[in-house]
Amino acid sequence: MALFTQTHEQYYDGNDYGNYQYTALNDVINNFIISYVGDDKIINTVKRSEVAYHARRTLQELSYDTLRSIKSQELEVPPSLSVVLPHDYVNYTHISWVDDAGIEQVVLPNRITSSPTAPLQDEDYNYLYDQDGNLLLANKSVTETRFQDGTAYDNSLSDVSTDFLEEGYGYNVD
Repeated sequence: MALFTQTHEQYYDGNDYGNYQYTALNDVINNFIISYVGDDKIINTVKRSEVAYHARRTLQELSYDTLRSIKSQELEVPPSLSVVLPHDYVNYTHISWVDDAGIEQVVLPNRITSSPTAPLQDEDYNYLYDQDGNLLLANKSVTETRFQDGTAYDNSLSDVSTDFLEEGYGYNVD
């Protein structure tokens, strides 16, 4: 099975993003059959199709369980508008920017905020690491700091640019 064995520094400063993460389902099935099926093993005989069925069901259950797991991160985006995704990235739930009041402004209006981790970055937007190669994190994210220091903020639909609405992003303005 695949295992992440790099430090954060090796991952973010390298160029082999995510290749450690993939194990083919056929490899999982083959390894199971080699390890557990045959004479003097836990299972004497089994059809490959049955092992494949249970392997797929296992992935479905794993996906179902991990979909509820949300991890957030706050980054300064460089002028290139390109960042390396975290090594444990699965899928995004939303991308937002933080206003002066500490409220996250997502593509669609949002009335809630979160407290993301904030990796430290230098003036060139590169991540900073400790002596062991682990990612350094800020004590508080900009989002959390602004939100705790802010005042009430009106996050109504009128705050969204009319250009955005006219592009047809799912809202009708009456």
